[in-house]
Amino acid sequence: MRIAIVGAGALGRAYGVRLALAGEDVRFVVRKARSVGSASPSGALRAQSTDPFVIEQVNGDKERSVLDHPSLVTEVPADSEIVLVAVHLDHIVKADAPEGSTSVPALLAAAPNVPIVTLTPLFSKQIAALEAASKKTVLPGMPGVTGYIDERGVLRFWVPRLAMTFFDQRGAKTSVEELARKLTRNGIPTQLEKDVGALNAATTIAFFPFTAALGIAGSVDAVLANKELVHAVLESVKECEALAKKLGRVASWAQVLARFIGPFTLKPGIALARRIAPESVKFVEVHFGPKLGEQHAVVGEAILEMGRERGVPMTELQKLLAMRPNRG
Repeated sequence: MRIAIVGAGALGRAYGVRLALAGEDVRFVVRKARSVGSASPSGALRAQSTDPFVIEQVNGDKERSVLDHPSLVTEVPADSEIVLVAVHLDHIVKADAPEGSTSVPALLAAAPNVPIVTLTPLFSKQIAALEAASKKTVLPGMPGVTGYIDERGVLRFWVPRLAMTFFDQRGAKTSVEELARKLTRNGIPTQLEKDVGALNAATTIAFFPFTAALGIAGSVDAVLANKELVHAVLESVKECEALAKKLGRVASWAQVLARFIGPFTLKPGIALARRIAPESVKFVEVHFGPKLGEQHAVVGEAILEMGRERGVPMTELQKLLAMRPNRG
C-alpha cells in the first residue's frame, strides 16, 4: 500500500515506521532542504536528512524498531493511495510556510484525489477550511498512540490499552478501511467509527486547560507551584467540560484521567503518576510544553469562539489564556 504521511514527528513516525517495516510503501512528506541563511524552526526535519527513524514502545511488548532509510519527500507523491496528516494544528491553519517550504493546505491541494485522514485534532470549522483550501474531502481521525522524541532523537511511544485509533466511518470500503486493518495487524488497534470529529473535539476541549497550562509554565512542577495558574486550570476545566458535552462524548480513557483533575486530586494524581509511570510525566511535559505554544493559541481561540456560539461562558479560560507569555 502506498501511504503518504505529512509530518515526521512523533505521530508520523509511530504510524509510519510500523507500516514501513511491515512492507508498506511509506513516504514521509517533510520540509525542503534549507537554503543558505534561511531560518528553520527548531527541530524541523528536512528532506536532506539521512538519519534512521528509531522507535521504542514503552508499554506492552516494549519493542524497539529501526527504519534505516525512511523515504523523505517534499510533496505528496502522485501514486499515493492515502494521505495521513500528522503535523501541529498551527501548521495546518496557516496559509503561509517557512522559506523554501509548501504550506499543508497547498501540499494537499497538489496531492492526488485520494482519501485524506488527519490525525491532528481539528474542529469542524478547521476541517471545512482545510477542505476548501485543498479542494478535497478531509476525514477526521483520532490517534490512539502517544509519544515524544527524546534527546537521542528516538521516539518513545505508548499504545494504551484503553485508547484506540479511530478513522471516520465515511472511509469504509476505501483505502482508509484497508489502512485500519493493516495498522491493527501491526500492533496499533484501529477501527472506523461514527462522529470521530465530534469525539476528538470534545476530548481535546475537555483536557485543553491542563495542556495549555503546561505550555505556559513549562513543566508539571511549575504548574503546581503557581497557585493562580492551578486555580485558573481547575475553573476553566469546568467551562471546557460544559462545552465538550455540547459537542459530543469524551473518549473513555479521557474520562478516567479526568478524575485526577480536581482541587483535591490533581497533586495526588500527579504524584501517583510519578511513582508508577514516571516517563508519562516527562512525555506530557515534552509533548504539551512550550513547543506547542502556537498550537495552544490556535486551539484556545477556537474554543472561545465555540463557547460564544453555543452560549457557554468561557471567562476562566480567557483568564488562563491571558497568562501565556509573549502572546499575540
